[in-house]
Amino acid sequence: MNADGLNGSDSSQPPQDSVCQRCHGAGWVKHEVEFGHPDFGEAFPCECTKATARIQRDVLNRQYCELPPLVRDMTFEGLVLRQDLTPGERRQFADVLHEATLFSQGCTTYKWLILGGSKGWGKTHLAVAILNYRLAHPDSPVGKYANWPELLGDLRKGFQDDTYADRLERYRQAPLLLLDDVGAQYEKRGDGLSWPMEQLYLLLNHRSLHQMETVVTINVEPTALNDRIADRLMDTGTGLCKVLTLTIPSYRSGRVW
Repeated sequence: MNADGLNGSDSSQPPQDSVCQRCHGAGWVKHEVEFGHPDFGEAFPCECTKATARIQRDVLNRQYCELPPLVRDMTFEGLVLRQDLTPGERRQFADVLHEATLFSQGCTTYKWLILGGSKGWGKTHLAVAILNYRLAHPDSPVGKYANWPELLGDLRKGFQDDTYADRLERYRQAPLLLLDDVGAQYEKRGDGLSWPMEQLYLLLNHRSLHQMETVVTINVEPTALNDRIADRLMDTGTGLCKVLTLTIPSYRSGRVW
């Protein structure tokens, strides 16, 4: 009799119904095939092992993606076509939604998607929906989210602990990178580069050279930024970029600004 007064109960063992009935907890199975078959005598992962691996991969992918809680649930399915827009604005929005969906599925020839225009029309929602689609389809390259002002703060921390190069490389090498909220507070025209613009240039130039998937949401005209950066964000001539802009009322305020 154990401490609970129950005969034959062993709390160190999982309940019987929690053990896979196919592999009996071994995690591997053998196929019932005749001698001479290529699979004869070979061990293969059980479906329970595959399911566990999928869950672990999903957890790791979501950790890598780094979506903030506020935007984590933004999906294409949750994006309602607004009824407060004019028929023309709704058509434009539907066209942008279609392009973003194709990009999420890897069905476009261009590698960069630039979402611009007025504030608050849903740029971040569309961009995050692309990342969430990739998370739901793990055979697609996983993406990393980076709010631009917070990314700069992360890079600055690297100067304090000598990890700047490693931190920058994480963003440069992401299979799919979402740069969210690249905004007017860092605009600078001409040949000179401020430190924030230098970091943006280092990121964009590397990803441009290597044709790496990139999504950028921006609240200013690309031409308001440094010329070399604007040249990359507007690179439609080589087929690298698709630039989609809308000037419609904000979800939040109902204003166009």
